[in-house]
Amino acid sequence: MKFEDFLMQRSEEKQKRFDLEEEVMKLQSEIDGQQTLNRFLHCALHGALLSHPCLLSLLPPQVQVLFSELAMVEEEISRLERKVEELKLRLYQEREHTKEWEVQRRQGQQNHLLC
Repeated sequence: MKFEDFLMQRSEEKQKRFDLEEEVMKLQSEIDGQQTLNRFLHCALHGALLSHPCLLSLLPPQVQVLFSELAMVEEEISRLERKVEELKLRLYQEREHTKEWEVQRRQGQQNHLLC
């Protein structure tokens, strides 16, 4: 092997190594970002993220929008659940009033028949 070939091979190996190290750094950065997102999502799942808006601002804009929409949906769900409970209570009360009215009507009919 000629000295020039040897130098060329060493140069190519150095370039390959440099390229691989660069790729490793890029992938490590991507992994770090994914791990950060994972921690945020874990916090969000357990309700801690929305109570810390400063953490939310560290997320990518698309994720911030999703969390904002999620908060609105959760609020709407809570409102609807309260409404369902109100309607259940009103239905129960109406049934009770109907029963009372029916008892009074029957008593009135019986009293009318006795007269």
